[in-house]
Amino acid sequence: MLFGDGPSGNTSATYCLYSDVMGESLNRNLCQIAFEKREHFTQSKTSPSKLYPDWRRSTVIYDAHIENAVSHLDQEIRLRLREVLAALRIPEFDIDSIEMQLTSHNHGEYYKWHTDNGTRETESRVITFIYYFHQIPKRFKGGELVLYPDAASEMVIEPQNDSLVFFPSHTKHEVKQVTCPSQCFEDGRFTLNGWIRRKLVQVRQDYFDDKIFRPWALKRKHEFVGQSAIRSSANAWSSGLAVKQTEGKKSSPFCDGDLAQVEAMMSSSLLALYSELYRKSSRCAKIDVFRNISQIEFYENYYFLNRPVVLKGLMKASVAVRTWSPEFFALNFGSVPLEITAGRNRLGDYESKFSQTVQTVLMADFIQRLFQNHETNDFYLVARNYFFDNPAFVKLRNDLEPPPDIVNTTDHGHGTVKAWFGPKGTVTPLHYDEHSILLAQIYGRKHFKLIPPFEFRNLYVRDKFYSAVDPEHIEPQRYPGFLGVPVADVILDPGDLLFIPVGWWHWAKSLDVSISATFCSFHVEGRNTSLRGYQS
Repeated sequence: MLFGDGPSGNTSATYCLYSDVMGESLNRNLCQIAFEKREHFTQSKTSPSKLYPDWRRSTVIYDAHIENAVSHLDQEIRLRLREVLAALRIPEFDIDSIEMQLTSHNHGEYYKWHTDNGTRETESRVITFIYYFHQIPKRFKGGELVLYPDAASEMVIEPQNDSLVFFPSHTKHEVKQVTCPSQCFEDGRFTLNGWIRRKLVQVRQDYFDDKIFRPWALKRKHEFVGQSAIRSSANAWSSGLAVKQTEGKKSSPFCDGDLAQVEAMMSSSLLALYSELYRKSSRCAKIDVFRNISQIEFYENYYFLNRPVVLKGLMKASVAVRTWSPEFFALNFGSVPLEITAGRNRLGDYESKFSQTVQTVLMADFIQRLFQNHETNDFYLVARNYFFDNPAFVKLRNDLEPPPDIVNTTDHGHGTVKAWFGPKGTVTPLHYDEHSILLAQIYGRKHFKLIPPFEFRNLYVRDKFYSAVDPEHIEPQRYPGFLGVPVADVILDPGDLLFIPVGWWHWAKSLDVSISATFCSFHVEGRNTSLRGYQS
């Protein structure tokens, strides 16, 4: 047996690997079963979540069709289980079941990073196991199992015939893409893989309500009486949500109360809790900075955790960063009309009065104004001017060259790429967006201030999306609640990227003549994650 050592400082193994598990006869018999059951293989589900489009490619047979194949492996698993538990430092548990499936990976197939027990249906999975078998000699390449025990480690396990690997089901892992030149079904990578499930303690469905919500809700209810923001119980409950009361049974805390009250109380309490914990953290008001990042790291640690990150110099080699400048646009597009915003200073609240600021000018005139004004916020080409929708500029999208592992570069839809172009001194007020964006600094420098979503109660919100506070010139007597708000400052140089997650408040100011681009199409279903989809 081979133990895969855990990450530095961890005394437990990451995995256990056994060779020559079934023996030649049973191994060949298993191959024959797989070949004969070819018509029963079906496409694996694309992903356990709709957020991961095309995350998995393989074909599979479930338990009912492989009863004859699983019995011997079941015995081998149980024979080794105590040794595996000791090596992985997992306490012994009562087994509920050993779940198995027969999986085939052929040419071009894979399974991107995932865990095996992250849903309510899979939470009882404790140990994942994979038994490998294939034709001799092996007729494919790739298909390695890669384990990620922590953010800084990875362990690669080759798919060797008649070998069996065990690892904790919560471990992040992936199956690398298989290359099978013949593309013949029988020449692919086969596994009998599955999970050892523990027995779950059965808890009454209303147990949590009785233990947590009932005393808490009754204690706090009086604090919320009379608040207009809380709907009445008649409005809060639909007929589909109402719970039928039975005589002699404890009522749910929501049947005679108000679900909206509890929702409001939970929302208020959680926001306050998140704010307090964040302010105590050593990472408070700090944004991670990387010079390189993998797709897995970006999506798992930042996109799906809704955390901002700076990617330093990641677009420095792009055509746009190397060639774009005011002179470039004057020389190549001087006679082209374009839409900008102007007269912003006289309006004050220029964002809400956007339509009053729109002007059409020639590119040459716009560039001339850039050089005539050392520092101003009076005119600016902004995202809502849809620069890249202008037929004269649409080809310039190809110059941007954002990281294709992060940005969906095949999506050329309306508004997927936007531009910002203006003089030193242009300001975008403190606001949040209803979807995530990746901002690329192309020319000049830009200063950003970022604030977490859960601080909104201290931001004096106006017009739904904007804060009344100017974070560069704070008025403490007017906005005293803002004084304790943690603000992260970021300065971007040409070639830098800033990921601004949905709901994060941000303010921006150009420190030089500045050109920026924003991307909003990512490798997720629907191309982005919109806040609107979670509003009731």
